[in-house]
Amino acid sequence: MLRVAPCAGAVLALFVPVLASAAPAPVTRGLTFALSFDGKGRSVVSGPFVLKVPGTKGTVKVTFDSAGLTGGMLDAPFRMKNDSGVDLFAVRVDLAGVTESVRPADAAPFARAEGVAPPPPLAWDRIAAGAETPGDLFRGGPISFSPDTEVVVVLGVVSGLAAVPANPKVDVRAPASKASACPGAAPLCRVDAEGNVWRVEPAAGGKRGGLSERTRGGAVVRSFWFERGDRPVDLALAPDGRLLVFFDDGGKEGSVRAFRRF
Repeated sequence: MLRVAPCAGAVLALFVPVLASAAPAPVTRGLTFALSFDGKGRSVVSGPFVLKVPGTKGTVKVTFDSAGLTGGMLDAPFRMKNDSGVDLFAVRVDLAGVTESVRPADAAPFARAEGVAPPPPLAWDRIAAGAETPGDLFRGGPISFSPDTEVVVVLGVVSGLAAVPANPKVDVRAPASKASACPGAAPLCRVDAEGNVWRVEPAAGGKRGGLSERTRGGAVVRSFWFERGDRPVDLALAPDGRLLVFFDDGGKEGSVRAFRRF
């Protein structure tokens, strides 16, 4: 029978080494929060934001010490507390977009997206259950205002992988379905319901085994490496959306670890 393998000791990195210099792919889902500023650039809403982590009994709390604009650039020191009850891996925080609400004196109000190029995401290899990140800066811009600007909203996204329980009696290895098979029926690879590609990197030649998430075009979203000595051999997508990674631990059936993307 499969056993549940511990994952608290995993060693992680946001990008695989060969693509470390490339910009990461934008995230397509996550836990969102929104900072807002009035027409004069003064902070209106700055949290704290308590975000429910799917598949867990708890939350991530994003706390901004302040949220200010300097020369149109956002500089917002913040901390993140993992109150989810599980370890979180390959966590990143992205600036997802900026929207300006405009109320002209002689026309109907409207909203428009500002073309703010997102900066590289902030990232943490692992945030242990109960831990809080050191202070960091959530930055972006330039953010523009007009005489008719009523409010500007800056949308942020927290995403990553939560280590969630696995049931060794149910969470077993299974062949890829037609929908989840990778192009060319590539082994150790699955395509999730949103089209993202998950791939296990076997441990070989002194290299640690790992797991990566990429877009269909091959751009890296996130990746992490397991402890030296861990031997990942397969992966599967559970019906409830969890990602299952199977390991050769020397036993007859091996072991399984489960992760839920958020």
